[in-house]
Amino acid sequence: MRTDSLWGQLLGSPSLVGSGPAKSVSLAREGSNPSPGATPEKAYIGRFSPTNIGENMSYFVKDYMDKEFPTLEIEASVVEAAKALAKQGKGYVIILERGKPYGIVTEWDLVSKVLATEKDPKKTPLRQITATPLVTIDPDEDMLKASELMQTKGIKRIPVVKSGVIYGVITANNIAQKCGEYVNKSVKDILRWSFPIV
Repeated sequence: MRTDSLWGQLLGSPSLVGSGPAKSVSLAREGSNPSPGATPEKAYIGRFSPTNIGENMSYFVKDYMDKEFPTLEIEASVVEAAKALAKQGKGYVIILERGKPYGIVTEWDLVSKVLATEKDPKKTPLRQITATPLVTIDPDEDMLKASELMQTKGIKRIPVVKSGVIYGVITANNIAQKCGEYVNKSVKDILRWSFPIV
């Protein structure tokens, strides 16, 4: 695997995003026999298998998501949603129905579905402007999967849900802010497992 391929995935190259799930790494441990015919200077501690690349380069959504996020029950008003948006400064509110994730309301929803249509926010039910069903992601998914989902669905925030429980929200800002750290770790993994034995 080339580092430029990894960069391409992180930056959303159309030729790479959506090419398939992350694959695991098959590693040859130190002391194991090198490939037949390999000379000492070409013997490597770790080798990437074409079908097993990715496990040690996987950085999970749960490690980068926002664990604090605003929520409202579906019975709340649009005015309450606006107040929650202003107070939390997150740009979104997760909408629950009987405590379960139901949908999401963003600042854009308030602008496009309430203000632009000249609706009265005091009389407009929150249910009318809530985007549902939710696009969600498992906390153990890779960040690249989250990035791919955002690109495919045209969204910037994905609730992190498992077994009907919401654990956090991964956002485009999370990915952008952590992109450098993610790449640095991945490159270090590549170098670590491909470093030649001397």
